[in-house]
Amino acid sequence: MPASAPAKAPDNAAPPSRGGLLPKIIVLGFIAAVIGAECLFACMYLSLASAKAEAAAQAASPLPADAASAGGSLLAQPGEAASAGQETGSIQDAKSPQHPPALEKEVDLGEFSVTVLHTASNTTLLVDFHLFGTVRVEDEADFSQRYERSKQRIREQILMTVRGAELVDLADPGLGLIRRQILEKSNRLLGKPLLLGVIFSDFVLVEQ
Repeated sequence: MPASAPAKAPDNAAPPSRGGLLPKIIVLGFIAAVIGAECLFACMYLSLASAKAEAAAQAASPLPADAASAGGSLLAQPGEAASAGQETGSIQDAKSPQHPPALEKEVDLGEFSVTVLHTASNTTLLVDFHLFGTVRVEDEADFSQRYERSKQRIREQILMTVRGAELVDLADPGLGLIRRQILEKSNRLLGKPLLLGVIFSDFVLVEQ
């Protein structure tokens, strides 16, 4: 029996199945999604860490940038400090007197004992005191000459002033009104305002 010829493959044979590629595509897509998610998470983490670090740096800084710049502008430069010192010195020089104050000296105007009668209150007071005056040192010689010529009249004016004073003026701790009256009358008798002021010492006021 003759040998049978081998079967010939048909021309329209079906191509190999692609079912094996689909699982690979799915796996690659899943891996790509995981990698993308990890990259996104890493970016978010780095952003948060950077923000926290910046906030911590600002909190640790003693002054904000604006305050630091403002504080820096308040610091005077060396040239500015020198000019400020010169201006201060010129102001102090303008306020200071051009000449030193004149030296004063006390002069003795004598001791006094005065009886003061107040008829309105039916009160009799005994006033004892020691009176001094102040004159400029350069006027001391001129005062001494004029005072010796008018000493008696000055004493009389002092006695009359105290004797005619009101009770409230005698009780004044500073004796302001009486001092002004004595100073004015004494300088008028001296013929020149040589007395700068009068000082009461050992002032005693006794009701009799």
